[in-house]
Amino acid sequence: MIKLKSLLKEGKIGSIYNMKKEMEDGTFEPDNPEVLIRGWGRLPLKHIERKVAKDLAELSKRAQKGGESNFKGLLNLLTKNDYVVEQAQAVVDVYKEMSSSQYKRAVTNYKKRKR
Repeated sequence: MIKLKSLLKEGKIGSIYNMKKEMEDGTFEPDNPEVLIRGWGRLPLKHIERKVAKDLAELSKRAQKGGESNFKGLLNLLTKNDYVVEQAQAVVDVYKEMSSSQYKRAVTNYKKRKR
């Protein structure tokens, strides 16, 4: 069984995808970059945030219903399908990348060129 802590220690799960190319094309969105999630694919940042919130709300509803079958399904989702945790970690990774001085400098230069 995969432990959540070991998954989070493996390294960076999410990163900004093709930022330089999108900046050259003029299609880069600094507040909603496209995120590459290792082993999953790429999606806009805000879409991942909404998806994680929706999935967690669904897990909460399932837990509130109670009963053995609901909790077996809940346990299955939490242990075997760590996609919610991976997506949440990817969002954290990207926000950390977005707070770096290199990212901020690149965005400032992009905005100046775009004007």
